[in-house]
Amino acid sequence: MKTTFIAKITLFVLLLLYGSLSFAYDFENGGIYYNITGQNTVSVTTKVMFSSSQVRTDYEGDIIVPSTVSNNATTYQVTGIGINAFRNCSDIVSVILPSTLTKIEASAFRECTKLASITIPPQVTSIGMLAFCGCSSFTSFTAPPSVVEIGGGSLADCNNLKELTLPFIGTSQTSGTLRDLFSLNMPIPLTKITVTEPCTQLNSNAFYNCQRISEIILPDNLTVIGENAFAECINLKNIVLPENVEIIGRSAFEGCYGLTSLAIPEKVTSIGLSAFKGCSKLTSIVIPNGVSVIEPATFQDCSSLSSVSLPNGIISIGAQAFQNCTSLAPPFDIPQQVKSIGSYAFINCKKITTITIPAGITTIEDCTFANCSSLTDVTIPESVVSIAAEAFRGCTFTEIVLPNNLQTISRSAFLECVKLTTIEIPESVTTFGNDVFNGCSSLHTVNIPQGITGIGESFFRNCTALSDVTIPVGVTFIGYQAFEGSAITSIVIPKKVVRIDEFAFNNCSKLKEVTVEWETPLTIYEYVFYSGIDLSTCTLNVPQGTFADYQNANIWKDFGNIVEYSITTSTNNIKDDTSIFITQSNGALTVYNTENIPIEIYNITGILCHSKIPSNQETFYVAIPGIYVVRAGKTSKKVLVR
Repeated sequence: MKTTFIAKITLFVLLLLYGSLSFAYDFENGGIYYNITGQNTVSVTTKVMFSSSQVRTDYEGDIIVPSTVSNNATTYQVTGIGINAFRNCSDIVSVILPSTLTKIEASAFRECTKLASITIPPQVTSIGMLAFCGCSSFTSFTAPPSVVEIGGGSLADCNNLKELTLPFIGTSQTSGTLRDLFSLNMPIPLTKITVTEPCTQLNSNAFYNCQRISEIILPDNLTVIGENAFAECINLKNIVLPENVEIIGRSAFEGCYGLTSLAIPEKVTSIGLSAFKGCSKLTSIVIPNGVSVIEPATFQDCSSLSSVSLPNGIISIGAQAFQNCTSLAPPFDIPQQVKSIGSYAFINCKKITTITIPAGITTIEDCTFANCSSLTDVTIPESVVSIAAEAFRGCTFTEIVLPNNLQTISRSAFLECVKLTTIEIPESVTTFGNDVFNGCSSLHTVNIPQGITGIGESFFRNCTALSDVTIPVGVTFIGYQAFEGSAITSIVIPKKVVRIDEFAFNNCSKLKEVTVEWETPLTIYEYVFYSGIDLSTCTLNVPQGTFADYQNANIWKDFGNIVEYSITTSTNNIKDDTSIFITQSNGALTVYNTENIPIEIYNITGILCHSKIPSNQETFYVAIPGIYVVRAGKTSKKVLVR
């Protein structure tokens, strides 16, 4: 019973094999084998079934496929080249295909290694997967405009292919990429691609990472360049965009660092973010009038870009739009219709010298002009209310006018502006960040608005030319390293200060006078007046009646000269037996003198600041707040001027 069953199975398998060999084709005519596919249509097929590695000899030499063929008194139109039809026919030298052909199926000419070229008839609409895979003698290949789909890997291992002409890039008009046709392994010699009509759109990633392609010709009717279409085409030096292009997608040319020139067509209305990012050899660009937005990172890292023309209709410049455009040089103007400029937009644009920020901008964002090391002239409109972190870090202007409505200056806004000498901060400013003027080594004149409640970390650190500054009366804290390394010679610390952080006055080697207003000494960190200051040679001015308290307080007791002063905030006699009265307010001393006694005003170091015989009432202005000595005849009084 068992033997009989095995015999039946063996017979069944043999019948299948025999059937496969017998019925691989429907009929043969002129040495070519056909399968009937319709009432009057056939496709070319193989003689027998075969293994994928088997070398075939049923087709060889020059093959001419006729447009019609007859069998049993029926005439058929040849419309297809079937699956594996000529596969592994390594001795085929040439093939002529009929004009009636509409379809070339999968692996139809696979591994035809001696086939040097083939002309695809103009009615073909479909080329199957791996159709020409391994045709290693191909040097060029053209798919006609009629083709609407090309299977993946259809040109894989065509390793000598130099030129390619296609009606679209990808596996269809709306999907796939060039690399899909080669199973990702692009042939080394392939440098030229021509895209023909009817292509109107380049798919996303169409030529992505095709690093050896140096010449691409696009059809006149192209309107859309998809995302990443040419990204990382590092050998693409020049390309002509057709005049009908309207959209350039995100990252379309990103990383094309061989691209030296490009004309953007006038019909373009949209350029995607990062579109030209990393095009480090691109030297100039003109943005068409239809574009209203420069998207983020559009020209980031275009280090050779020296000339950019922006149309007047631009309303927004995105974050990092021109970051690291180190060659961008004058003339460069920001259109006055711009309402927003993103963070890092012009960071490291080292050749820009002049910027006029458009009216309507309300915030100068983080690092917008940071490290613009040639920027010497900046105009800020009255509409700006906030300057964000590091906005002007490392710029080289000597002065800058801030708008009257400014409210916030954030962290490191003017960090290392080493040529900034003077700045007037409007009283409207109520918020400061840390490090605002850190490293401004030429800054010698600055005011702090009265509404400020704190001096942040490293605020004036290494301002080596700053010899005097007035701390507003409302300040409650002085931050870490706030004045470290500055050139201040004297400082008045207001009564409301309740905290002074470590190293606040570290390395203030020129500091000779400190005036405090607390009636009870404030407890401070050990390192507030750390290295670089010899406290034994410094004067500490303290309120009248607090000498003993300061003489016994930690840190404060280290001052070599502790001097009491009287705080004059209302009319007081300069001495009880005279008719001379003084008041002080906002950096001024007003003296009321009914005795025509000469008045002299000295600073704490003994330098004469004013000398006059007042007529009834006289106001004297002092340059630096601090302790002053008012002398009337032979009597004198120390007063604190804020």
